[in-house]
Amino acid sequence: MKHLQHEKEVLASWRRCIEHGLVNTILYPVLHLAEGALDTKLQENNLIIRSFENAVESIRYLMKGDYFFLLVSSDGFLLGEASRIGYKQKGAIELKKGISLMEKSIGTSAVEISINLKKAVYTIPEHHYCDFLRTLYFYSTPIIYNGNLSGCLVAVDIHTIKSELLMITELLSYRISSECRKKVGKKIIHQDLHIQLGEKQLLILKMLSSGMTEKAIAIETGLNYETIKYHKRKIFDKLNADCTINAIIKALKLNLISLDQLE
Repeated sequence: MKHLQHEKEVLASWRRCIEHGLVNTILYPVLHLAEGALDTKLQENNLIIRSFENAVESIRYLMKGDYFFLLVSSDGFLLGEASRIGYKQKGAIELKKGISLMEKSIGTSAVEISINLKKAVYTIPEHHYCDFLRTLYFYSTPIIYNGNLSGCLVAVDIHTIKSELLMITELLSYRISSECRKKVGKKIIHQDLHIQLGEKQLLILKMLSSGMTEKAIAIETGLNYETIKYHKRKIFDKLNADCTINAIIKALKLNLISLDQLE
């Protein structure tokens, strides 16, 4: 996921943290909303909060790792969090609604960079300016609906974030924005609904989603290795994807495969 690690922006963020005089040994976020302001913020974001809760509940049975999700407003305040049933948070970040996850509050992380770039961003412990984040990995992806940035969905893990969690995060973000559109009465039009994959292509895509290599798929299916490569290229073309992860994310959004097949 090197392409998701925006190192130029990370270095620029470190410089700003130093210029602002942010102490990297802080133990918790510096900024947070006062009680009245928090109530207002939660009310303003009620739609996205409900959509987040519904989306997470739909996949909670798949959540098995030591990770959790954060819902962040478009200006960087924590609106909610979710983890697997029975999970007890490990790591030093204090999770309270209304804390700011922006640079001036917690130092460098994927959150503010993702908000500024309106792109998915992955940060590893070494990227984080403040010590209390240096055991954590962040993957932040924007939530866009009606053409506007409505917030970010952030996956936080004490381990390297795997492609399966990345894909689940992207799918959750998509479901949140879709539910927001439905609830405000906007008709959702998928330009890609006409996409269809052949039986072999669908089988290959499902095998790719489970982590199998092209050679392993060839052995498993009895198909020629070059045939597998040909179908993989056709899958990428049909889904307008430039890599396997993007192809799987697109297929999930179009319900060509399910999250169960990522296990």
